[in-house]
Amino acid sequence: MREWASTNGGTNERITPRRAGAQPPDKSVQPVPRIPQQPSIPHPPSPIPQPPSPIPHPPTPSPTPKAPYANPGDLLNQLATALAQPYSDHISARTRATTAGLRAVHPLRPQPFDYWVAILQAAEEQGVMPRLLAQAAAEYPVEPDLHTARAAYNQWVAAGRPQPPLAVPPPRLRLPRHRRHGRCPTPRGDHRSPGRARRSGLDRCRQRPAGWPWSSKLLRGSAPAMGPWYC
Repeated sequence: MREWASTNGGTNERITPRRAGAQPPDKSVQPVPRIPQQPSIPHPPSPIPQPPSPIPHPPTPSPTPKAPYANPGDLLNQLATALAQPYSDHISARTRATTAGLRAVHPLRPQPFDYWVAILQAAEEQGVMPRLLAQAAAEYPVEPDLHTARAAYNQWVAAGRPQPPLAVPPPRLRLPRHRRHGRCPTPRGDHRSPGRARRSGLDRCRQRPAGWPWSSKLLRGSAPAMGPWYC
């Protein structure tokens, strides 16, 4: 039978019946007390890896200020090209120059760039260049080249005119075909019209195909041995 001892130190320890030849339990061995489990401490989240901080570079030294224009005629080229686009004929160019207070400039060449070079050189000599550029910029506020050229001229003036870019005639510069509107009519045979010289009557006759037109002398058999009858 299973028995429970009531006088076992008040521990209510279970007592098993003895078997034949069994040794009594050793009371000197005490049971190992159970260590209560400690609540788990949450670990802090691992830090997010950050990119390495950039190495501070030394400040970049400012470039050495150079002259506004390498060649003396660069500013004059820029101004003449910018003004030849909106004012591409003699009448508008002369009107703008006269309104700015510039006296008449003679002679004016056929191409817009050429006579604007003459106008700008005279305007710089007479001191009406700022007024001329201001009136042109006010009349054409949407021309970016004109405003850029005006700003370059003002910067050159503010620098004390370190170079004389308006005193040296620049090389000839041809405008694009869609910008080249102004043309000066010249009479036939005028050799002063550059690139558009008219052939004389003798040259036009020599340009005809060989053997045409046949003259009456050739039809009668009295033509010279050279072939067609030349003028």
